[in-house]
Amino acid sequence: MKWYERQKQMYSQAKSQPQDPQPQYDQPEYEQPVESESTYESVNYENVNQSFEQPQDMYEDIVNDNAMNTPYEPEYRNDHVREARMQSIGAFQDSSRHSMNEQDATTISKGTILHGNIESEGDLIIHGHVKGDIICNSNLSVYGTVEGIIHCNNAYFDQAIIIGDVGCSGNLELTDSSTIDGNVEAYELLNGGRIKGDAMVSEHVRFTSTSAIVGNVSANAIQVDRGAVIQGKVTIRQEVYGNNR
Repeated sequence: MKWYERQKQMYSQAKSQPQDPQPQYDQPEYEQPVESESTYESVNYENVNQSFEQPQDMYEDIVNDNAMNTPYEPEYRNDHVREARMQSIGAFQDSSRHSMNEQDATTISKGTILHGNIESEGDLIIHGHVKGDIICNSNLSVYGTVEGIIHCNNAYFDQAIIIGDVGCSGNLELTDSSTIDGNVEAYELLNGGRIKGDAMVSEHVRFTSTSAIVGNVSANAIQVDRGAVIQGKVTIRQEVYGNNR
């Protein structure tokens, strides 16, 4: 038997034998796609907005940065300048009320009305009402009312009403709750209250944002905070043109 005949016989035998059925596989059922009314329906806009939302602190920093960049107080942009300024103000306050020894000071209590002049070599604190002139060769603090002329070294007025002229060989400080109806002379002046009269200052004067003066001001240097009111002539005693003009 030739080889091709043998192959033909083998093919016939294999065809006559029963064959195993082919495995049937379940065909997946595909759902028909449902058209959406809007192509953007599946987008989560809340997450998108959150991804672009900036923290609130960032906006506050921007606002604060713009506020500090105003032309009124540009020196606040520099921390060292602000620190030096606060130290200067603190030194001014220390030289007035903080250096006072309240235990050894003469005190006029609240509710007391004194008619007559007062002369003191030591510190003097007034909570009451004095109707008369005061000469104090040390530090004076007034939290009440004085109707008369005051001469002292350093003075601090808080919730004070002064009716009369005030002369200080040192520093004078007024809080925003104090008023002076009279002329003022001092080595340095820090005014946070109201003055109705002229102010003659040897060195530096500062008017805070709560201060007001109706009168002329003369000083070697002046600082006016935004909000302060000056109704009068301001003279800064500095040489401008030199001796050649």
